[in-house]
Amino acid sequence: MKELVEVKTDNEYSLLELDEKAAARKKRYMKIRHNKCMHEYSLDIYEFVKGKRRCPKCKGVELRKHFAYTREAIMIKVEESTKKEYSFVDSEYINANTLHKYKHNTCGTVFKKKWNKFKSGQRCPNCFRRGMDSMTHRYLKDIFDHFTIEYELEKEYDECINPQTGKRLKFDFYIPSIDLLIEVDGEQHERASYGKEAFESSKYRDSIKDSYVAKNKKDLLRIPAKLWERLPEEIEPYISQVLKRSVSAAEIKEVKQSQIPDRINKDLKKYHNGEYILVDNFYTGVDRKHTFRHRVCGHTFNDTLYFVKSNKNPCPQCRKEEKIKESFEKRAKTLDEKSNGRYSLDPKDPELRNNKSYVKCNRCKHSWYTLVGNIYTNNGGCPNCKRIKFIDEWRERYKEVLVYIAENKRLSEPLRKWVGYNIKRYEEGKLEPYKVRLLKSNQCKLL
Repeated sequence: MKELVEVKTDNEYSLLELDEKAAARKKRYMKIRHNKCMHEYSLDIYEFVKGKRRCPKCKGVELRKHFAYTREAIMIKVEESTKKEYSFVDSEYINANTLHKYKHNTCGTVFKKKWNKFKSGQRCPNCFRRGMDSMTHRYLKDIFDHFTIEYELEKEYDECINPQTGKRLKFDFYIPSIDLLIEVDGEQHERASYGKEAFESSKYRDSIKDSYVAKNKKDLLRIPAKLWERLPEEIEPYISQVLKRSVSAAEIKEVKQSQIPDRINKDLKKYHNGEYILVDNFYTGVDRKHTFRHRVCGHTFNDTLYFVKSNKNPCPQCRKEEKIKESFEKRAKTLDEKSNGRYSLDPKDPELRNNKSYVKCNRCKHSWYTLVGNIYTNNGGCPNCKRIKFIDEWRERYKEVLVYIAENKRLSEPLRKWVGYNIKRYEEGKLEPYKVRLLKSNQCKLL
């Protein structure tokens, strides 16, 4: 068997072990080694002799070479899957489990994410995790944005790993210009607000971060989330160090929520041709609802800043009108096709209420309020055209009936005189046939 393996593969594979105990089974397994990559694996003898199975490691390498993504392919895939909301900005693509740089075009944040994570739905940490941020997080971001300080969110290091899970731990903020790490400690860092097990796990992760910072001689600033009002005093020396000038705590305190709307309105001019403005005199976060005004229609509505920036038509009033317009055009097209151009929807009331709408007859120009579905039935159609058709069909018939009644001597004299008077009016065009009331018609037999 050893010689067979070597001859069959030109010494590319070597037999290491043969499972003799498996002779009673339908399959007999052997252990071989691929001499090129030195990979050892087990397989069925029959499959190997027939050439069906070869080294799985080398096969995987070949498949990855053939089916691997290129940087250009990833760029196209990211833009198509997110409708150009995100861009792949890294210099090269390695594999799905390597961190790459992506840019959120809406807020301008550049962040690192694995392709597997990005493909599964994980997005911009600045926008999608904003709802989980505390007041201190938002205040810090506002301060950094106000003083145009470059910072990174959720900074990770390859050496700072949780041994229990094997995952890298994240620091809330990182200022690269002064190599400063900032951690905002919430309530769960001080007491077991979410259970004893979660509290111990949080303390364990904090100890790993502290030891990493001490070992690598980095600066770490821990800020309790509940003491966010003392933040200006805590952050003052670091802001001065970054800006290379003296910044007082009072100057930092001036960065309040009442001053942020001006910057937001300036930023909103980049979206939707400046049609939307923030009405509120305060700002609490990109994920919190605020009052906005649409300058085109004048409608005010409540929604988040992220929704206003990312949505094509944030105004609910305009969205409703656009939806009504699309529905009207669709119903009008269907009606025109099914009626061969005889009927059309009247645009004076485009909204469909209880499946009813104004329909216009293109023959007589009459419009009426009706169920659109009734037009396609025998009982539907233009009521004015029905009336005209009825008059045309029965005009002569009415005259014959009236003449018969007038000449019938068996009827009473007053009735015959009344009918004669109506015949005269009918001939003069003063009496429409459908308005003729035959009094005492039960006394005569009609034609």
